Amino acid sequence: MGPGIRHSESGIADSRRAYLYICLIWTAIQVFFFSSAFRVDEPYYLAITKQIFAHPFNPYGLQINWLGTPEPVISSFANPPLVPAWLAAWNLVFPLSEFWCRLGVFPFSLAALHGFRLLVGSLRLNREIALALLCCSPAFFLGSQVAFLDVPMLAFFLLALAYAQVYEEKGTALRFWVAFLAAVCCPLAKVNGILLVPVLFSCLFNRRRKLGLAAIATAPILALAAWNGFTWVIYGTPHLLALKGWEKSLVPRVDLFQTIFSLLSSVGIGVVPLCLFPFLLLVNSIRKPLLIGMGILIPAGTWLGLEMGYPPSSACLFALSVTISLLLFAWVCVRGVRLVASPDPEKFFLFVWIAAVVAFQLAQRVTTVRYVLLLAPPFIILILVLLDQIRHLHFRNPTVVAVIALNLIFVVAVAVADAKTANGYRATVRNEIIPVLNRGPRNFYFAGGWGFKHYAEQIGGQRLDASNQQKLGIGDLVVIATTAWPGLLEPHVSEGQELHLRLVDFNPNSYLRTIDCRVGANFYGSKTTGCKLTTLLPFGFGDQPCERFLFFAVASKPR
Repeated sequence: MGPGIRHSESGIADSRRAYLYICLIWTAIQVFFFSSAFRVDEPYYLAITKQIFAHPFNPYGLQINWLGTPEPVISSFANPPLVPAWLAAWNLVFPLSEFWCRLGVFPFSLAALHGFRLLVGSLRLNREIALALLCCSPAFFLGSQVAFLDVPMLAFFLLALAYAQVYEEKGTALRFWVAFLAAVCCPLAKVNGILLVPVLFSCLFNRRRKLGLAAIATAPILALAAWNGFTWVIYGTPHLLALKGWEKSLVPRVDLFQTIFSLLSSVGIGVVPLCLFPFLLLVNSIRKPLLIGMGILIPAGTWLGLEMGYPPSSACLFALSVTISLLLFAWVCVRGVRLVASPDPEKFFLFVWIAAVVAFQLAQRVTTVRYVLLLAPPFIILILVLLDQIRHLHFRNPTVVAVIALNLIFVVAVAVADAKTANGYRATVRNEIIPVLNRGPRNFYFAGGWGFKHYAEQIGGQRLDASNQQKLGIGDLVVIATTAWPGLLEPHVSEGQELHLRLVDFNPNSYLRTIDCRVGANFYGSKTTGCKLTTLLPFGFGDQPCERFLFFAVASKPR
């Protein structure tokens, strides 16, 4: 017994040491990106953060011009303000600059790793490999370096689920309350967190602590009910009923066919770590079906991508992503049907998890990579279950380390490309707009959202109101970012005025692109303004400018 105990204790120590190393490496890589420019939705969240900082009990008492027309936040923002509230508290000590803002939300990423490790451990799978695979997911990697809502919601989701599992196994009030509070916070971070409810209820089968698990499962419903009651008292209407502007959101609702392909394009190469497929080919029982499926689906998907107008490289990426997604979903459906016929309580919640996320996205008709980040953990776990028969899948195997390292290098390259694109808006303001303003234009107006809005407002710019445009004067400067949802592409001038146009193109000098209309790529949305292609891909390859700025100088007409 003695040697066995020492071996067990040694194994636990090695596991904890590996977990510490993963967290340290993860932090070191992510911190590198914290000073990059604000991304797509961050300025919107920052505006709410500043409102909460100034008026804590009136979080949505402001209007934001995000799509070209000022709209009340209560009727245009679909989520409760837990993350902006956290940043407002963070702002009591630290500024809301790029670095400090990202540092403020980074603990949610570490919390997600902790919750995932605990969940995988409860299923008796390799925790370190699971964490490495999650870090190799582009959706999780890029989501962890920005102040978005997705990773905080995922963190609470994983913490609630993991601690509920451990509570069921070992009991104790502390584990119950951690799970309960995480479940409360999950939909308050992002409304998609309500999907935790069916997943937790699916864990009730054949469990001993059904009452406690039921309390945890109903916590998200209670949280959203409390939030809507609060907004009803403050604003005269529940938040969910006030969302009349949701269909006018940044990513418009699309038809079901496009939603399905958007989902497939997002999951295959945007959510699932690419290194999973080399591992799956090691499983004898599924190697032949996988190769046959790839042999049929990749050529068909490439043809479809070319028919959709994608360049050859994007058509191949589209085919790869759709193929991976279809094969994974087909395998999940087959295993799920078997579980229905012969329920496996320990794994059943994973299939409910995947089905809930897919159904939610199809119902919303709005899908992009970060919206389906919730699919990364269950897919990784299910594939690890399949790979559990491969005993050499561990970090002592140099081949495993090499494959994961290559995947990590690739997602770092995607993150670098994304940072370069975001930095273009900040650089254009500093290098192109400020020098013009220093020469004396009277007022500066702009159209366009994303990070451009933040940096333009920092230097005194006013966003044009597309529904009631401000009156321009002689000498005014108007700059329009044509890709970043500008609202209008040409300002209106009064009689006796004319516009002098200058074009400024921005090329991020990176062949890998996360937002580029020409290659059908947009990591943050399935549609890009003014783009003839449907930007279904999370990333693509191109060498042309990805953003064009229109510089209009208002002048008097010659007589």
